[in-house]
Amino acid sequence: MSSVGEEIQNLSRFISINRQAIKKLCKKYTKWSGSTNLRNRVESDILDKPGNLSEAMLKPALEQYTTFLHDVRAPFEGESERSPISPNGRSGYAIKPSPYAEILSKSALHFDSALTLRTKDRSTTVAKYWTHVDNVTQLRILLLQHTRLAKFEAVETRRTSVITLQRRASENADGEDNVGLILLGDLEMHGNDGDSYLQDENGSTGGARWSGNSEAVVYKTGAKPNAAAVMVAQVQQEQLYDYLDTRPNKTLPSSYDHNTDESNIRQWLEEHSNMRPLACIRSRRSRFVGLDNTLGGGTWATLDEEIDMAPVSLKQLKNTDFYRCSGQQANRFEHAVLTVRSEGDDRGLLRMLDKSHLVSSSLAQLQAPC
Repeated sequence: MSSVGEEIQNLSRFISINRQAIKKLCKKYTKWSGSTNLRNRVESDILDKPGNLSEAMLKPALEQYTTFLHDVRAPFEGESERSPISPNGRSGYAIKPSPYAEILSKSALHFDSALTLRTKDRSTTVAKYWTHVDNVTQLRILLLQHTRLAKFEAVETRRTSVITLQRRASENADGEDNVGLILLGDLEMHGNDGDSYLQDENGSTGGARWSGNSEAVVYKTGAKPNAAAVMVAQVQQEQLYDYLDTRPNKTLPSSYDHNTDESNIRQWLEEHSNMRPLACIRSRRSRFVGLDNTLGGGTWATLDEEIDMAPVSLKQLKNTDFYRCSGQQANRFEHAVLTVRSEGDDRGLLRMLDKSHLVSSSLAQLQAPC
């Protein structure tokens, strides 16, 4: 099984090296000739076409490898969550459940909202890395050696539960999901750090997320770094505009669920009407869950590709097409971003990433606002 992954990694590395070599040759030729015609032709006719010397060539092999891993691991998955292991190796050890682990297992949108939450617990690390697009396949193989792809399915109660990837004709075998994030902020706020405009006077932050389906969430995180400080209100995408619109006498839809979190978030929005939508970030996301996760902790990760960033206004949220495509003002980030949350003693994946040539840890010390 590992040899198959290594072969895919070697092929990906071979493609990446050859692409870099061609680009360097074209760059030297351009410098020598003073003409960019050859470089433009090579990029348009060879490098930019999915079927010619690109990572897309390896996607079928990667999907088969991912499915194979799932089939082999399926009989053993979930055992560690049901039976935590004590420090002396005995199962059934009484361990305090991690509140973050509980949030991360509720739904894809809860997973995304809780992944980068700040914490005072020294046993928790949240690291961010960026990787070149030519290294994404190699990075996926590395992740799959320590984690499994996670997928979430909605149930009748509107709550969702995490399930491992299943091979279905109607689903992508790579578990990818088109997601979006809206950051709320007050541009009139001033502080000593660059994130001050994303926080209210108490240090709380808020925003909204959605995935490829019709669901969305509005979240609020408190200033104190603990899981209880995050609140998530689940809404439909077409209700997001009404929910964030805090003008006086604004009436919420009749389908609005007045549970505690939704009421508290709505009250916070009304009290901080200056916190408005500022920016929208879209990406194609894959989620990963550690193989050895327990009720007390574990490893979770997201890999974001095709990242677009653009300014956004509340008015744009009224258009249903907004959730399906990027605007003309969107700027593309030319790398993929990996976020890893590790709770407990297992730091194997983080140590391997820190030593790997596939990622840069320049984002590792950044704390996301949500």
